[in-house]
Amino acid sequence: MTTVARKWREPAPVRGALSEIDVAEADVWTDRLRSDRVRAARNQPLELAAITATVEASSRDVGARALILSGSTARARRTRVSDLDYHVIGGRPEMGSAAEDVDLYCDDAETFMAKLRSGDDLVHWSVWYGCVLFDDGVVQSAATHIAHHGWWPDANRKVRQAQRALSFTEGIVDSGDREAALEQVRGILSLTARWLLLAHDVFPLSRDELSDHQGRRRPGVWRRHRPPRSDALGELAASFQTIIAMGHEEHPARAGKRSKAHNLLVRLERYEPDVLRFAHVFRVPFGNHQAEQDIRMVKLQQKISGCWRTGQGAGQRASSPARSSALISADCVSRARARVCRRSARTCGSLSR
Repeated sequence: MTTVARKWREPAPVRGALSEIDVAEADVWTDRLRSDRVRAARNQPLELAAITATVEASSRDVGARALILSGSTARARRTRVSDLDYHVIGGRPEMGSAAEDVDLYCDDAETFMAKLRSGDDLVHWSVWYGCVLFDDGVVQSAATHIAHHGWWPDANRKVRQAQRALSFTEGIVDSGDREAALEQVRGILSLTARWLLLAHDVFPLSRDELSDHQGRRRPGVWRRHRPPRSDALGELAASFQTIIAMGHEEHPARAGKRSKAHNLLVRLERYEPDVLRFAHVFRVPFGNHQAEQDIRMVKLQQKISGCWRTGQGAGQRASSPARSSALISADCVSRARARVCRRSARTCGSLSR
């Protein structure tokens, strides 16, 4: 029997998790509003907090019923390309000069609930994980409907968005703007990952967290996740192969030096099992962000100093919990420590000679 929590806690990113919290209880919702305020203040530097204060004041002035800080800022996972995202239920506030820095999503209460019923993942995201800055009860009512009726985002919506983005990306590729095309491809991969997660009852968080969904930050989440259906995995593999075939038509092999695009296609085709491994083995991240982060400080130290003076120092650096992910096993850390020690010893020996 499921125990319903009488105090607000962030729901796990799995289907049905919101029903484990008594969101209809006034004290629980008051606790959420308080904790969301604290979280919003903690996640924003002073300049962003000032913009949020302006958005809140303007929203109250136009009689908005609720304001939610959404997106990567609410999750404390901002990147250099992150926007400030807000969801306003009610009238659209006047932003003035601050309009350049924010993305405002405005719905009246009826449209907000209609989108929720139809499976709009943006609205669901705001209710599940946004920082509710003020609410006259409309967001609480939405959370209660999700908990009682089991509403869930429409996974196929992400497929349709990815298809539209793919058509748009083809035009960018033809224009020769490689950087813009690369950013669009990243967005398509993000949409595909969100489709895969939603289709198997896992709620995708911010883009920067997609590779963390193995439960590294919330132990046990993935143990509750059902294995993907074999037909869904077959569809994913078929889509992958179709895209590769389209790529070969656009960038066929030529005599002499092959193009970078063709080389990429060959590598994707050759290593297809490795590229799609994240869909079969949930211990494997969707991206390689964590691997890059794990070695970044070690390589920075090596770049600045050239080496470590002692094998003990190198070993301490390699095994430091702050430098290694919780996903790395003790055996991997041990092997990494041994490699660093050997290379450091060789480098120091050559410098002493």
